[in-house]
Amino acid sequence: MVADNSKHKKEDQPVDEPEQLFHSLFENAPIGMGVSDAEGNLIAFNEAMLKPGGYTREDIEKIRNVANLYYDAQERAEALQLASKQGFLKDYEIRFKRKDGTAFWGRMSLTPIVYKGQKCWQAVVEDITDEKRTQEELKRHAAETYALARIANLLVQGGTFQENATQVLGQIVSLAQADGAVLRLPDEKEQGLSLIATIDGGKRPPRPKFVPYGQGIVNSVMKKGEPLVVNDYKSHPHASKERIAQGVASVAFFPIKSSEHKLGIVAVSSSKPNHFDDTKTKMLTAVTSQLGSLLENARLMESLDSRTKELEALSKIADLLVQSGTFESKMARVIEVVADVAEADKVVYRQVDQSKEGLVLVAKATRNGKWEPSLVLSISKSIVGEAYRTGLPVVINDFDKSPQAEALKMNKKVKSLVGMPVMLGKHPVGVMALTSPDKNHFSPERVRTLCAIADSMASLLDNARLMDQLQKRTVDSMGLNSQLRQRTKEITVLNDMFQETLDERFALTDAFNDLRTRLQGIYSIADMAIIDGDPASTAARLKALRQLLQEAVSRSDPEKLPKLKRILTPRDA
Repeated sequence: MVADNSKHKKEDQPVDEPEQLFHSLFENAPIGMGVSDAEGNLIAFNEAMLKPGGYTREDIEKIRNVANLYYDAQERAEALQLASKQGFLKDYEIRFKRKDGTAFWGRMSLTPIVYKGQKCWQAVVEDITDEKRTQEELKRHAAETYALARIANLLVQGGTFQENATQVLGQIVSLAQADGAVLRLPDEKEQGLSLIATIDGGKRPPRPKFVPYGQGIVNSVMKKGEPLVVNDYKSHPHASKERIAQGVASVAFFPIKSSEHKLGIVAVSSSKPNHFDDTKTKMLTAVTSQLGSLLENARLMESLDSRTKELEALSKIADLLVQSGTFESKMARVIEVVADVAEADKVVYRQVDQSKEGLVLVAKATRNGKWEPSLVLSISKSIVGEAYRTGLPVVINDFDKSPQAEALKMNKKVKSLVGMPVMLGKHPVGVMALTSPDKNHFSPERVRTLCAIADSMASLLDNARLMDQLQKRTVDSMGLNSQLRQRTKEITVLNDMFQETLDERFALTDAFNDLRTRLQGIYSIADMAIIDGDPASTAARLKALRQLLQEAVSRSDPEKLPKLKRILTPRDA
């Protein structure tokens, strides 16, 4: 644009062309040309030099020194230093200042010459503002395309939505050369914008988990649906005092949309004032405008993946609960499935036991080493007890900072814990406790998956418990039936023995009755023989008596003869 002067190492080159020819070429050149002395004072310049900056010849004559035509004094100093070192400057890109004070790009070459006996610099400056703008546009478009490609790739990889969203924010921070970023999505249950992912490089305290609707800049931008750049954050009427105290100087807010449906908001922050220039704002606007559909697809994919995991887990659980074995043995296998789904280190399942006034251990599972959890936990003083009482999950993702950690004397390796009630309608049938050695392990996605599994498995567990009780009662009933059959056999044997004894008694009674009748006849004959006293008559009567005795014996049942003989022998005598 204009000539500049400095020390140089090349030999001065005198102008050999005739002055008139040189003047004609100088004035009619399509690019800016000028000559300045060692101090930078302008000696000559052509019309082409005036156009890029919007100057008139009178303006340049008033300015006089080329130093006032550079946009940045430091850039000029660096250019002169390089020219002094090399002895020339070739196609050096540098910013010049327009008449209105804005910058434009020029490609400058400096050549040392002798002009009218003075050591001077001949400057040739080409306006490359359009070229530079095109380069910047191409560069920005390439950066946008690369960022979107990286983001799309991140969102289809494995991991939770929160983990992938955090990596996406990392790409946005890198693209904007910023310090931090946050992603918030609407949460109708909490009536606010929920914190989904954040990246701050560990330099700042945690951000609030929820921003209630109607509060803060984020809700204002979310409502309007248009980007907002605040390059002097502390002067904004709704700026957060906490963020200002943490060194935030510039913040850019970008709504996330998909088909005009507002999905959430990304806020990018920097510790530098006026950080978000036009180029950065355009890049971030382009990237975040495409982010909505990518995030929505990622959420749908994660939802599908979570549902698939839920169904697979429930299928395994249902299969396990109908197999043979005790309820406790089946539950041990069930919570192993839950541990795999949640990628938890340890899992226990407990049920209330009124006789022990607490939650008793039913089953446990661990993925690392041995572990002996408490057999009974208080319903009123434990985390799982709180989950059981309220019927709501209790999630602690930084156990070191939890007030319950010291009270419960938890293992120092436990960093995250969730108490998950197993609800049958509005009534808890049990509670699971899951732990992890990693902070923030139980993300909202994992908790939602666990809630879905717990809600669906409640009826399966209740059925399994009832089946277990039925099996136990069936076994008990079979045992009682066996005992009853044994007792029935014993009673039958006793009854047979009693009947046999009774039959024998009836037979003996009949025999005795018959014998008594016959003995009465014998007694009569004997009495007559004694009274008569005649030997002949007595002999006849004894003979008749013997006959009667023989008949009595012969008419008796043969099986009763031994008994009758025992009876008759004394009588014969």
